[in-house]
Amino acid sequence: TSTGSHMRDNMKTTYQNRMNDGRWLTAVTIRVGPSKAHTMKALAQEFGTVKQVANPFMRPALDYNRAKILRVLSVRIREGIENNR
Repeated sequence: TSTGSHMRDNMKTTYQNRMNDGRWLTAVTIRVGPSKAHTMKALAQEFGTVKQVANPFMRPALDYNRAKILRVLSVRIREGIENNR
């Protein structure tokens, strides 16, 4: 019933070059999750809070769509590596 954007429609894949960052032991870091606007709500729903029981949505979705997700991530990893050469 809300007229605003829904969390499920705002899942994002982002990557960052870590080659020049001494804090990380990886070349590229990939993050998959909700947009910044929905981060707090997603964490509360996925893991629960003191007042809210966890109702995971990301892990079941990852398990159900494993092959598709691996294809998308392989493309994103390739993009990250090629763009950071």
